[in-house]
Amino acid sequence: MNLSRCLLCLPALVAVVSCSGTTELNPAPQPLTQDGAEEGSIDAAAEALPDVLADTSLDAPQDQHTEPLPEASPDAPEEPAACSNPEVLYAKEELSLDVRIDLSAYTQKKYTVHEVIEVMAPKDGSSLTLFGEAFKFAATSTPHEYDGHRATFCLAPFKAGDTLHVEVDYDVAESKLGQEGFGLHRWSNGTSRLVGPFLEPYFAPLWILVPQSMFDVDPEHDEDVAASRFALEVITPSDDWTVAGPGGTPVQQGTHFSFLLDKPTPLYACSFGAAPAYSRVSLGKTTGGMELFSVAAQSDQAQAQPRLQAGRKAASWMESHIGPYEFGPSLDIVLVPNYPGGMEHTSALWVGTELILDTDQADFVVAHETVHEWLGDSVRFSDWSHLWLTEGFTEWVTNYRVFGDIVSPAELAQRKLQYRTSGAALCNDVANGPLRFADGIDMMQQWYTMDIYYVYGAAFLQMVHARLLRDYGLSFDAVLKQWYDAKRLKEATTEEFRDFLGTVTGDAAYWTKFFNQWALSTPCPTLTFDEYAWDGANLTFKVNRSNASVQDIDDMPVVIEAGASTQTVTVSMPSGTNQATVQTALTEAPTGIKLDPDNTHVFVLKTGPIWPGPVPEIVAPEH
Repeated sequence: MNLSRCLLCLPALVAVVSCSGTTELNPAPQPLTQDGAEEGSIDAAAEALPDVLADTSLDAPQDQHTEPLPEASPDAPEEPAACSNPEVLYAKEELSLDVRIDLSAYTQKKYTVHEVIEVMAPKDGSSLTLFGEAFKFAATSTPHEYDGHRATFCLAPFKAGDTLHVEVDYDVAESKLGQEGFGLHRWSNGTSRLVGPFLEPYFAPLWILVPQSMFDVDPEHDEDVAASRFALEVITPSDDWTVAGPGGTPVQQGTHFSFLLDKPTPLYACSFGAAPAYSRVSLGKTTGGMELFSVAAQSDQAQAQPRLQAGRKAASWMESHIGPYEFGPSLDIVLVPNYPGGMEHTSALWVGTELILDTDQADFVVAHETVHEWLGDSVRFSDWSHLWLTEGFTEWVTNYRVFGDIVSPAELAQRKLQYRTSGAALCNDVANGPLRFADGIDMMQQWYTMDIYYVYGAAFLQMVHARLLRDYGLSFDAVLKQWYDAKRLKEATTEEFRDFLGTVTGDAAYWTKFFNQWALSTPCPTLTFDEYAWDGANLTFKVNRSNASVQDIDDMPVVIEAGASTQTVTVSMPSGTNQATVQTALTEAPTGIKLDPDNTHVFVLKTGPIWPGPVPEIVAPEH
C-alpha cells in the first residue's frame, strides 16, 4: 500500500482473489434471485453504479435463524437443531473461501453473495463465529444467530482439527456499510468506472463473512488473517466487462469470471474489481518469464502502458534478487479511476488512474506496489503492530535498490538522502510513536501518521544494512534473500526479524539492544554540532544530543575534507550521555564535513551558534 504520498491506497480495478488450500468443494447452489433485477445496457448500468453496492432498504437482522440451503443432496446429514446460547468459537487456520458475487442487479444498489467457508477447528465445539457487517441472510447451510456484526453458526459436534463447513447466501445493506470508501465501492471519474472493495486494514467483513473483525466490533480478532485458499467468481451485467484477479487470466464463461489462488494471502489483499469498457494489454515479460498486463479503460491504454513499465522492472529485480513470483504466471496492474494511491491486491495490484496519467509518481507507485507482491503478500506481518515489516521493507527495496534500474545515479542518491532525512524527522517526533507500536492499538488510530512505517522503516533498514557491512562483513541484500526464503508465504513479527539477524550474525545480544533502542523506543535524537575550532594544527568540536538519549551513538563516522585529503573521525555517545567532544590533528583548513556517509544512524542534524567552519552535511550512502 502506498499511503505516504497519497491520501489512501485503495483497491484495484478488477476482480481480485487470493488465498490457498486444496480441498475440492461441492458445487455451490445457484445465487439467489433478485426481485426487480433488470437487464440493461452496460453504459446504462455503469452510469447507475452506486457509490456502495447494496440495498439501502435492508436492515441488519437480529438473531435470525434461517432455513438450510435448498437443493441439498438426498444423503446430506441431518442439520443440527438451532443452538441456544451457543459457544462462541473463532477459527482462522487453514481458511478456505469460495465467493460468488453477483453484480447483475447492481442497478438496484444491491449485490448478492454466495459464500462457502471452510476452516480448521482450533478446539472441540459445536459452533463457529464469523464476522460480517449488516448482511441480510437469505439462506444458510445451518441455523445461526446474527447481531449485525457476528454470525454464530450451530454445527454438529466436532473435534479440534476438523474442517468446519458453512455455506451462506446474503445481501448487504448500503446504509450499514460503515466508513465511506471501505467495503464494496464504485470508483468513477466521470469517464471510466470500476467496482471493487477496499479492505485494508480490517474491512473484509464489509463485503464477505470472514474470521476477522473490525476493531470497533471485536479488537481481539482484528489481526491480519490469511486465507489459505480463495476462489472467486464474479457475475457481471454483460460479457464484455473486464475482470482481473489473482492467479492470472480468469476463466470466462459468458458473464461469469472465475479465479483461483491456492497460496496463503492476507484478507486485505483479497479483493476484486470489475469494469465496463476496459481492456487487458500485455506490458511484456520479466527476465524470469512473468508477464505483466495493463488493465485500464480502453481510452487510457495508450497513455498508461509506458507509465506502467516500472512494474516490469521491479518484478525483474525481485525475481533476480529475492525469488520467483508466488501467485501465478502474470501480474495485472489495474488503473482505478479517482483512486488516490495504490494497493497490493494479490496478482492484480491497484493504482489510481489520475495518479498514473497526470502526475510524476507513476514509476514510484507502480514499483512500490509490485515489490509488495513479494514483501507483504508473500511475507506478511502477523498483526498491525508489525506493519513496518511490509511497508519499510518495500520502501527500502524500491528506493534503495529497484530505482537503480529506473532512474539516474544522481536521482537514486537523492532518493536515498530524502529517505534518510525524512525518516529522521518522522522518528524525531514523539507523536508518531515507535516503529513497532504496541499490540492492541486500533490500526485506524495510526492511519494519518503512517509515513513513519514507510519512510523511517526504510531508513531503519539502511541502518541495519550499514551495520551489517561495518561490523559483520555482510550486506542486507544477502540477508534479505535469506529472510525471504525463511518466511516465504508465512507471517512474521518484528521480534522474529530481530532474532533472525541475531542468528545470521551470531550476535543476538547486539540486535536485541539495537531493536530496543531504534525500533521499540521513540523519539530518535537530535544531534547539534557546536563549538567548532581549528587553530592550524588541531580541529575540535562538540556534539550535543537532545530530544532523546535512549539510543547509542556508536562509532558514527565523520569525514573531514581538507583540500584533496580526507580524514575520518568517529562520534560515540552511549545511551544516557548527551555530549561528546571530537579532536583530531589537522594542519590544513577543513573544506567539508560529511556526517555518517553509510547512514549507520538516524538523527536530526543541527549546528550551534559557534560554528564558523564548513557546514556539516548528511550524505546519501553509496551502498
